[in-house]
Amino acid sequence: MKTKESQWFTHEVGTYNTPQMLELISNYGMAGYGNWWILMEVLRMEDDYKYDVSKPYSYNTISLAFRAPKEEVKVFIDDCINKFDLLQTDGEYIWSSSLLERMQYLEKKKKFYKERASKGGKATKEKRESQIQSGSASAVLEEQSSSATGVLDGRLGVLHDITLHNNTKHNNDDEKKTDPPSSPSNLFCKEVLLPIASLQQNVLAYDVYFVTPICMQHSITKVQLQQWLDAFSEKLHRHADTRKTTTDYRKHFMNWLRCYNPAKDNPARWEELVSRKKPAYTTPSPPANPTMAQLRAMRAAEEAEYEERKRRQRNTPS
Repeated sequence: MKTKESQWFTHEVGTYNTPQMLELISNYGMAGYGNWWILMEVLRMEDDYKYDVSKPYSYNTISLAFRAPKEEVKVFIDDCINKFDLLQTDGEYIWSSSLLERMQYLEKKKKFYKERASKGGKATKEKRESQIQSGSASAVLEEQSSSATGVLDGRLGVLHDITLHNNTKHNNDDEKKTDPPSSPSNLFCKEVLLPIASLQQNVLAYDVYFVTPICMQHSITKVQLQQWLDAFSEKLHRHADTRKTTTDYRKHFMNWLRCYNPAKDNPARWEELVSRKKPAYTTPSPPANPTMAQLRAMRAAEEAEYEERKRRQRNTPS
């Protein structure tokens, strides 16, 4: 059996509601309805959508698909032919007229689109060949001249780009040597170990992303920030920490500054202030659970109160 391009077929809506199918369902139940569509799938896979039943093993395939004995399959197919008028046969093949009609429609539709695509491709090819044959020598020369000019322009453009790149790179190198940092990436992402004094001047030179936010956060002036940076640098020198990256210096300073109150504390006394001990926080103890004796006493008091309330209600005149 040769493979078909599309292994599918259309399905009639309301097939179960036709007189023939209702008769099949009344005899075989919904299992018979399912077996009918399994049989339709088997026919769809065959050449010319017909199944050969003349060979000794013909019913074995359908028997495996139905999960039923071969004798029951023969009876089912015979009823579909002679009793329900759902299948047709010539003694050698079986087929379904409704399936043949639907597949013939699909085949015609596929053939129509295939021929139209073939005609469109042929017309495009003929038009292209006609354009090639009708091209004049002047057009060919013009195209060659344009190509040569484009190559020359391209080479000149490459030379111009290289010259421009070298000049720009040279100018940028000069600017890096003379200009102060002008962006956070230049200031905080340059992972180079620098002396503490240079780092302090670097962070102070960048006002927008460092000085102003720190001063606003801690309510201090730029002069006070300078004093706290001096104190921090002194701390680093005491610990023999003389070289850092700009990012590490900035983060370390911000974390260190949180240990103080920069608006009120004196940065010259940083070492004395850091030794202050905060009162230890003690978690309050949960209330002790009542003992059984206390629970019984509480229960007795509640019952006594309840009885007293009932007594008062009885004695109150209505």
